[in-house]
Amino acid sequence: MSSSSRAIYHRRTHNLLLLQNLLSLREGSSPFTLVHDTIEQTAKPLISRYIHNAKSSKTNIILVSFEALKPPGEINAFINGRKKDPSALQAEILVSCSADKRILIIIDTLHPLVSHGNSTSIIHFLLPLIAQPGLKTSLVAVYHDDIPVHPTQSIPAYTSYLPSPAQALNHLATTILTIHPLPQHMSRHLASERSLPEPVFGLAESREGVLVGISPNHPMLKDHAGFVLEMEHRRKSGRGVNDTFVLPLDPTSKELQLLEDHPAFKSPSASKVDEGEDAGEDFGGVTFDLGLTEKQRREREGVVLPYFDAQKRGRGEIDAEEGERGDGGRILYQMGREDDFDEEEDEI
Repeated sequence: MSSSSRAIYHRRTHNLLLLQNLLSLREGSSPFTLVHDTIEQTAKPLISRYIHNAKSSKTNIILVSFEALKPPGEINAFINGRKKDPSALQAEILVSCSADKRILIIIDTLHPLVSHGNSTSIIHFLLPLIAQPGLKTSLVAVYHDDIPVHPTQSIPAYTSYLPSPAQALNHLATTILTIHPLPQHMSRHLASERSLPEPVFGLAESREGVLVGISPNHPMLKDHAGFVLEMEHRRKSGRGVNDTFVLPLDPTSKELQLLEDHPAFKSPSASKVDEGEDAGEDFGGVTFDLGLTEKQRREREGVVLPYFDAQKRGRGEIDAEEGERGDGGRILYQMGREDDFDEEEDEI
């Protein structure tokens, strides 16, 4: 396997394992996960997967709902957030948390909380839920990208210089997951392969009418049921990990794959390369061997190449810029018995 193939294999394995850890709520993997969705592809399949994984790991689930009329049967505590003051709602959530167990807090939409104030107020609401001393909590909150946030009369004028609520939430989150419909990505991929203009969907179409979601009976979902998930994870070191995946709609399924590995997006050339790697690096049908044997690798590592000596002041020619002497830049090479050297013709 070549170095580039090993790098691709390492990235695939590492990012798939990272996504599994995030969805399985491994301790300390992500204190605050922000999920961006639209009406075309809601976050319900992803939230169902979080609930299923939390039940499997015996994690208490607290659902703070502004949209659901009745609680699902898999959760431990249901808090109705409609028509409640943010401070009172925050206190009710903290009372429902127990210190002896891991807790998953799910907020099905952040828009009612954002409408009560500016970007600073939503941060003050979420911080105690993320970093409460003595509690092992993980927060998963949904933000609808296609619903505008209307400022209220209680917001002072100076907040126009603050970041928008979406920007503040993205800055606070340790993991950002953005959900897209799979048929839209497939349509864009087909258009790019045929050198056609990229199609637009949803609000970008600027058409009058009612915006509806993708139907489960969509023709493109007949053989490829699922949704596209963009991941941006920030480690404690500050390094970010970004990748795009395809997840099935069934929350119990463990078939996670990268977007580039999905049959609808995998190019024929990439498939041939993978087949060549599995067959021992066939190199696309080349009749001779492009690789190196173990003996050739050892001999290559033992070759001593010419190198430039370090700059030494006080000897050699005068430096034109600084007026000092130095002879840096000479090529040094130690000749062996096999070298044909003539002192009259060759000079170092």
